[in-house]
Order: sequence, then structure tokens, then C-alpha cells
Amino acid sequence: MLVVSLHNKVAMKLLGIFLFCLSLLACQHRPHAQESTPPLLQGWQMSGKFSFYHEETILGSFEWDRHPKHYTLRFQGPLSVGAAVLEGDASGVHFSNDKGDKAQGVSAEQLLDAHMGWHVPIEALPYWIQGRVVPGSKATVSHDQWGRLQVIEQLGWRVEISAYDSWHGRTMPKRFLFKRGNTWGKLVIKSWDWLAPSA
Repeated sequence: MLVVSLHNKVAMKLLGIFLFCLSLLACQHRPHAQESTPPLLQGWQMSGKFSFYHEETILGSFEWDRHPKHYTLRFQGPLSVGAAVLEGDASGVHFSNDKGDKAQGVSAEQLLDAHMGWHVPIEALPYWIQGRVVPGSKATVSHDQWGRLQVIEQLGWRVEISAYDSWHGRTMPKRFLFKRGNTWGKLVIKSWDWLAPSA
């Protein structure tokens, strides 16, 4: 009886050690979701590359200076496209290009469509590039194994975030695609600096 009792104690001890090791392995391999959602950025200086397709493919670079009350978005494309600038503030949106064309309106999307032939969801991009959905609008989303947004379907567009990177200690999208019908655009962010909230 004593031998059986000792065997039972040893078996229980080994079982306990085994279960403890399993729990440690599970913790190591469990996907880590973001602990909390960081506040939405309101100001930044960003630069990167873009490609856009609507009847033809356009490649170029962009610079985006955004402040809480105004923004400047510069596009630099091939010679056939040239350079274009969008500036938005309380008075509306202003468009200009290196060909001397100038226009003003209330919608950046309409100005780009009218003068460049580009259908780009400018108003939604400040949210999508941060891995967020546009508030107040219905959206269908899916996440990757770390709990980050991977696909957003909203406002008639499908957004696919294919890569994240760390910018100043904060994990944010680096490469993504937005498409609707036969129109699509790709952005690759090369640099991204935050601006102070008071900027």
C-alpha cells in the first residue's frame, strides 16, 4: 500500500509539472492582441509611393502634411501626369497642378476626379491608413492573428492592409490596397512623423 501511495504521489507531481509546461507553451504561442486602441492621430507628416489604376496605371510618390484644421497633399507622377497639390481648410479644398490648372470646391474626391481622372477616397484615408474604420458608416472587417485590422469593406470600397510597421513605437499600417470595381490604388508609406496635437 505504501508503494502504491508513493507511485500515486509521484504520478500526480509529474502530471502537475507537465500541465504547467503546457500552460507556458500556450502563453508563448498565443497571438497577442493590442492591449488598447491608441488615440486617433490628427496631425502628421508622411511620404511614400503610390500606384493607381483606372483605365491606366499611374505610378508616383506623395507627401501628406496634415494638421487638425488644414492639410496639404502633394502628388508627383510621371511626365504625362506631372505634379498636383490638394490643400484643404475651413474655406474648402483647393487644387492646383504644374500645368497651371487651379480649382476650388468642397470635396477633394470630386476635384481629383474632375482634374486628374482619379477616383480616390480621400476623406476616408485618414482613418484607413491608421487601421481604423470611418466612424458613423457601416463596415465589415476582419483581423489578423494579432488582432490588427486586415480587411475593411466600407463606403463601397475594399481595403486590404498587407503590412504593418512600427512608427515611433506605434504599430501602424505600412502597405495597403483600396479597390472598388475596376479601380484600385496602392499606398506604401516610407516615413511617418507625428505632429503635436496643438499643431
